Amino acid sequence: MQYGDKTLEFEVVRSRRRTLAIAVESSTSVVVRAPMTLPAQKILEIVEQKADWINNKLAFWQKAQDEKREREIAQGKSLLYLGKYYSLQLEVIQGLKKDSVRLENEKIIVLTGDAKPERIEKALNKWYRERAQELITQRVLYYGRFFDGKPSAVQIKEQKKRWGSCTYDNKLLFNWRCIMARKEALDYVVVHEMSHMVHKNHSPAFWQVVETIMPNYKLEKKWLKENVINMDL
Repeated sequence: MQYGDKTLEFEVVRSRRRTLAIAVESSTSVVVRAPMTLPAQKILEIVEQKADWINNKLAFWQKAQDEKREREIAQGKSLLYLGKYYSLQLEVIQGLKKDSVRLENEKIIVLTGDAKPERIEKALNKWYRERAQELITQRVLYYGRFFDGKPSAVQIKEQKKRWGSCTYDNKLLFNWRCIMARKEALDYVVVHEMSHMVHKNHSPAFWQVVETIMPNYKLEKKWLKENVINMDL
């Protein structure tokens, strides 16, 4: 689609949904989810009507990415953990080979032999993943009482564009960044993916399962959308 002097590209995903929805998921990704029978020309017309909104969202994501590149992992940086901000504290011991991370007195403390950003990020990533595996596994067990089947596995992954996924054989995969969310939002992600063990789609029946277990899921879904920009290292 032409927008001023530039071209806006978007992906169309058709399904058995009733309405059209536009999602700007990054500075380069625009996804249009449309009903199976909606003509391509009609889709284009709707997207053109939303062109200003799409362009503003793309600019928002680009600005966020630029700011992230400028924010080096260093002493005092704010990091999210279970919905709360903690200050990063670095304790450098020259020659220390094995880094460690702990939560203490409103701070995330990294004990390291070298304060290079890439080493700190690696230590933090490992710590977040371990905490995510531990807590998400607990929450899956907790919500298991609402489901007849059981997941074949629960794994923590690097997923840039989604909070989680459920494979055809009911393996649950979760973005490690989920552990940065507040507990209620984390639970929503768990319930969402577990509900895919019942319905491998986002049909009304699927959302009914989610809502039955978590009536306020929309609030947590909104929280994730509003805070995703800060849920990273």
